[in-house]
Amino acid sequence: MSRETEPAAAGSGPAGMSAATRVTLFMSVCYCGLGAILPYLPVWLEEAKGLSGAEIGLVLASANIARVVIGPMTAAWADGLADRRTPLIVLAIIALAAYGLMGPLTGFAALFVVGFVAGVVYQGMIPFVEAAALRATLTGRPSYGVARALASGLFIVGNLGAGALMQAFGPWAAYGWIAVSCLVLALAGGLLPREPVAAGAAPASFRTRLKDALGLVKAPGFLLLMIGGGLIQAAHAFYYGFSSLVWIDQGIAAGWVGALWGWGVAVEIIFLATSAKWLMRVKPEYLLLAGGVAAVVRWTVYAFSPPVWLLIPLQATHAMTFAATHLGAMRMIQRQFGLEGGPTAQTIYASLAMAPALGLATLASGWLYDAVGAQGYAAMAAMAAIGLAAVVVLARRAGPAAVTAPA
Repeated sequence: MSRETEPAAAGSGPAGMSAATRVTLFMSVCYCGLGAILPYLPVWLEEAKGLSGAEIGLVLASANIARVVIGPMTAAWADGLADRRTPLIVLAIIALAAYGLMGPLTGFAALFVVGFVAGVVYQGMIPFVEAAALRATLTGRPSYGVARALASGLFIVGNLGAGALMQAFGPWAAYGWIAVSCLVLALAGGLLPREPVAAGAAPASFRTRLKDALGLVKAPGFLLLMIGGGLIQAAHAFYYGFSSLVWIDQGIAAGWVGALWGWGVAVEIIFLATSAKWLMRVKPEYLLLAGGVAAVVRWTVYAFSPPVWLLIPLQATHAMTFAATHLGAMRMIQRQFGLEGGPTAQTIYASLAMAPALGLATLASGWLYDAVGAQGYAAMAAMAAIGLAAVVVLARRAGPAAVTAPA
């Protein structure tokens, strides 16, 4: 259903940067902000705004649940635009406005509404920037693996930087990091390379594009991938939303909290940066299986509130629970739908699989945190086990690829 896109110019752009470098810069800033949002937005909402665990869960979960509807509509809207960079620029500006408004607001209702908008647009940028990076790095350096690793490196900067500021100045410092990151992201949107859609037949109507996007769910094996990969990734919900609060409740300092988050992503970076050397020899189904097994083990142990010395090696399994699962899913989508259909399929996967599962799991995590604290991780282990079972079925049914495309 996707129209052809003229490759972004490989030559130099502003300040002599290539198209791939400019997309990498935008993606890195995006993940730098995310590195503060995931661990510290819940802390800020609890300590600065006085929200309960259940209320925090509602704020965090609402955007993911709504993406079931908003995601496919956004994909259909973007597929009809003349320039592929437009969705990223628009979403970045809205994210800046929404997170900026959260600062002066008080009361659960107002924070819920604005937090919903902020979550929808910020998370909505991820599949678009991932697809842009895949396209840009095909014709220029850095490679996708290196670009994604650099973005993960900036995620660590967000973890450590916001954590250090929060430890020194309180939770408002972490919010300040988020707001400034959104400002830089909106400015970085002006550096994105133009990606005009190739001239040709007029694009299909919005309704037709939406119908075609939703029709991808019927593709062979795609539903199993959505269930398996979606549940394994959604099992991170308690970790994303409440690990910082659990660790602080255990008496772990905010600086250590940032370091633990950063260490998990550092191992992920090594995994991503070195993956190109061996990735083509590993079937994507096996990456998903590895991610599922690691998730069951990881979240089971986390339910027993392990000490810092044990958390350090356990955090290294993030390279499996997140990165291997992510790469496996992206490779399967690209293998089946190719470079043109891939971005829409990625958005559908993120919107109909990851978003609702992660949203509902986050909503439940708020209640679990209020009720049982760290033992809420046990529910995540059970969710990962269901996802792993779906991946096992998918691996057994795997047949020849519908479309062969470079990974």
